[in-house]
Amino acid sequence: MSDGRKRLSGSEYMKRRVLKEDDDKKQNDALQRYFKPKRKRPSSGEGGKIGPESTETSGGTAATSLSSGNDQKVDEHSTATTAYINNADGGPSTICSTDLVWTQDMLCDESSEIETSGRTEIRRPDSENNGGTSAEVLTTGEGIEGEPKLEDTIDSDPGRWPEIITDCIRTTLVMRGPSERIKEAEEYPRSADNRHFSPVHYNYSLKNLEEADRHWLLYSKSEDAVFCFCCKLFSSSTVKIAKNGISDWRHLASYFESHGKSTEHLYSHKKWIVFSEGLKKSRTVDARHQRLLNTESEHCKNVLERLTAIIHFLGRQRLPLRESTDTLFQPDDGNFLKLVELFGKFDTVMMERLHRTKQGEKKGHHYLGKETHNEIIHLIGSSITNNILLMMKSAKYYSIILDCTPDISKVEQMTVVVRFVQETRLDGVYDVPIWEHFLGFLPVPDSSSSTLTQVVLKLLENLKKILLCNMREQGYDNGANMKGKKSGLQKRISDTNKRACYVPCNSHSWNLVVNDAAMSSKHAVSMFSTVKRLYDFLSSSVRCWDVLKKYLPNLSLKPLNDTRWESRIDALTPLRFQIGGVYDALVQISEEGHLHMTLPSQILNL
Repeated sequence: MSDGRKRLSGSEYMKRRVLKEDDDKKQNDALQRYFKPKRKRPSSGEGGKIGPESTETSGGTAATSLSSGNDQKVDEHSTATTAYINNADGGPSTICSTDLVWTQDMLCDESSEIETSGRTEIRRPDSENNGGTSAEVLTTGEGIEGEPKLEDTIDSDPGRWPEIITDCIRTTLVMRGPSERIKEAEEYPRSADNRHFSPVHYNYSLKNLEEADRHWLLYSKSEDAVFCFCCKLFSSSTVKIAKNGISDWRHLASYFESHGKSTEHLYSHKKWIVFSEGLKKSRTVDARHQRLLNTESEHCKNVLERLTAIIHFLGRQRLPLRESTDTLFQPDDGNFLKLVELFGKFDTVMMERLHRTKQGEKKGHHYLGKETHNEIIHLIGSSITNNILLMMKSAKYYSIILDCTPDISKVEQMTVVVRFVQETRLDGVYDVPIWEHFLGFLPVPDSSSSTLTQVVLKLLENLKKILLCNMREQGYDNGANMKGKKSGLQKRISDTNKRACYVPCNSHSWNLVVNDAAMSSKHAVSMFSTVKRLYDFLSSSVRCWDVLKKYLPNLSLKPLNDTRWESRIDALTPLRFQIGGVYDALVQISEEGHLHMTLPSQILNL
């Protein structure tokens, strides 16, 4: 008797068996490519170094495909190849995973043997938890060349995501989770028909009247449209809500109802959940290999922390970093490399780095070259400048002090100093200290007032949120290009901001007044000329200077400075308090026989 069920024909059975065999073959080929990857050595970019193409460890086999850029191509059927991208100065910059077959059967069962290290926050796709749960880090930190992290370069707005979602971007977005939602309806722009997206669409009612959350729904400010998070990342079809977004606000509710029940959406949602859970539990196919990459990334991070501390120490002590060579274990390799060698004697991290360098490791840069020095110095300087700017922003009002002088290479350099007042409170006691900070040197093509004005305005434009209208004082010297009442720098700034009062440099003003007053007296001119000739005579011979030190054990003659008047006080102090000792030294020098040919005439002139 028949049981009422329809039996498949023989041809139908044959078709299903062929499909099952093809599916098994694809899965088998995927595993074979993982354990036996093709060996291809890509060409390295300029400045980059390429390491071995594969690494085999005792705990398992791990295939690493290296590339010098972010545009490497991966086989579209590859299921577990890991891309390890080096930056220009060496070391890991970004770690990516290619497409996995997102089924529960492809997850590893050896999660108990894997030790997780670095962890970050990701958002789970379940409706009960829109916050973060811990998962193993799959992207490394910032490279030595100052390149930002991958998660920092990807906009949270789905409308600005790249058209082609790579595996690096997919992994980063899944770890980050859907972006934060705007709860207020007034925040959404209105269309031509006076409609806008409403936050009520984030929730929907079930048949039992319970409220559920559409955790996959994303709103794009740039496109003024909504997207499906899981379909955008995992769907291979050209469904509109995944590709271009939906902005038909009138029929949005009915579209969501049909889209939420579609096969493509349910399949993409399943892949999202499986992949997210695999990242959270470190149970993806390449988890063992990922642990090795994270260990190497942590080692490079520890090395950079120590190198930054060394450079910071040398900078605070005003010591040079380099000398004539950048080679380790050389007598003239400089203070920086000497401290690295000292660290290597006691610190295990630097000991390992020096061991790799001595062994001639080719997998990456050792971070000890001058390019790394300059990059770290630039980062430290940027951090200091940003802190100063934050203090200026909180104080709001400020004054600027400028001075120009040529350096040794004959380039006119403008010194930029800012002053501001910031209120502080310590143990209930208020204090209002005056802060004065040096911001840096700015090269100027010439010292004309128009050029200096352009340089100052461009400087304030580059300083984030430091407005010209908040300037309350200008401090310059008494040069015509700076203090000119008709076309000077202070006049040009005052025309833009009437409250930026010009205050000339008091020290410079007094120096000019005293110097001009002294030069108007012939007695003062003769006195300083005698002091200068006395110093020149006694400092011209080692023997004369030794005799002077014999009679002046605590004081010595100082030279005159034509620019700074206060330096003449130091030159006159020995003559004011020890004139007898100077006279005795001259007498002894004149009485020494081997100097009698030169001393009498010079002493008589003095």
